[in-house]
Amino acid sequence: MLKLFLKERKIVVILLLRKSNLHFLNYTFQFDFVIYFKDFVVIIISFECFFMNLDDNVIDVFIDGGSRGNPGMAACAFVVYVNNLQFYQESKYLGVATNNEAEYQGLLMALGYLEKLNLSNFSRINLNMDSELVVKQVKGEYKVKNQRLKILYDKTLNMIKKLGLKISILCVPRSENFVADKLVNERLDSAN
Repeated sequence: MLKLFLKERKIVVILLLRKSNLHFLNYTFQFDFVIYFKDFVVIIISFECFFMNLDDNVIDVFIDGGSRGNPGMAACAFVVYVNNLQFYQESKYLGVATNNEAEYQGLLMALGYLEKLNLSNFSRINLNMDSELVVKQVKGEYKVKNQRLKILYDKTLNMIKKLGLKISILCVPRSENFVADKLVNERLDSAN
């Protein structure tokens, strides 16, 4: 039998074992307390743990899209970081599209992934892209003139609104978006 308790900043583990099963334990653990009974042993182990302040939890999503030719073979990708640790990545081959369409498709794919997560413990979501056009269009700083992009733009705004969270969309240098960029290129290379 195993019981876990959380007390202040410690996790306390209580094990109830038959004496015959003691050989399965790794004795490198430092036991806090051991009680021997006729056939059973109770072992208590505690671990110091440090909890993140949930008010500081941040999701950074790095998004990219690209095409070889404009239009040409296209792909998109995104990489999710939770508190600066890589959490998830995904890429997708799109067929023939323009570079800007691929950028929007990457953004939509990332937002679709975020929709599936429980984001209630996160104070901030940063969407990072190296496409100045897409970032400024989503922020309302540039008009969307191309009808195909307008469809993707409208879908993007609807998805952001549906998430109902504080989301920032930022234009970052390509050098900061290298993982998503690499995933796009790998997906395009594998499509050949």
